[in-house]
Amino acid sequence: MTSPIPKPMLTSLQRLAWWGRWPVSVQAVMLQLAVAPMTWLIVWVMGSIGVPLSWWQVTVLQGAGAALFSRLVGLPVWWWWIQAGFWPLLLLALQWQLPVWVPALLFALILAIYGGGIGSRVPLFLTSRKTCSHLATVLPADAELRFLDVGAGLGGVLGYVQARRPGWHCEGIERAWLPWLIGKLRLWVGRSAAVWQHGDFNRLDWSNYDIVYAYLSPAPMAQIWRKVEAEMRPGSIFISNSFDIPGVTPDQVVETGDWNHARLLIWYR
Repeated sequence: MTSPIPKPMLTSLQRLAWWGRWPVSVQAVMLQLAVAPMTWLIVWVMGSIGVPLSWWQVTVLQGAGAALFSRLVGLPVWWWWIQAGFWPLLLLALQWQLPVWVPALLFALILAIYGGGIGSRVPLFLTSRKTCSHLATVLPADAELRFLDVGAGLGGVLGYVQARRPGWHCEGIERAWLPWLIGKLRLWVGRSAAVWQHGDFNRLDWSNYDIVYAYLSPAPMAQIWRKVEAEMRPGSIFISNSFDIPGVTPDQVVETGDWNHARLLIWYR
């Protein structure tokens, strides 16, 4: 769908170097702060003409404004919903007089699951079994290769590939704590020989691997390609699940027929 807003307006903040240096979570807070004076101006105007707004209307107005600004500056789509829902949900918690530990626990749980994506713009996406089976068909049959799954979620792809390529050295890395812990237990229960790491995949040297698989989000793909070009050796393979690299045509595309129309985009170095 084509946006009615001119593209230069949509990307003006994204082009500012100082803006791009901030993590997306900080950008979201800054947008909330930018919208707040406009929200209270509307509240004042409505009150001055005899139409006072309720607290529910104020929170919805603030959330809608922050969500709109998040869309305009190019924040990932899940941040639109976070921006829109934060204040109404906070008001709901206050009205229900929930114990303090309830929202704290909810926040901690969200942070544990999605914490890796707060600064990286990468949420938790899980590769389906059907996509894993298609992935296995495009992987080389060489006896000994090094495979890396970046943003490895719950370790499903890593365990699947290791089981079907037992002679390979397979590694996965996940940044968010709860998915990492679940993946650790999952691989341990399955007695997988795969190596499971917690951390930032940007800090790994990709020249150590023959195949790198990524199921991330559209946001980091340009940066990912720069890392591929800088570090991956000739003859190596980069595979992205569903997300294109801007301006770079893949050498092969595999349609998985999955429920979410996943595609494997493959670049041969």
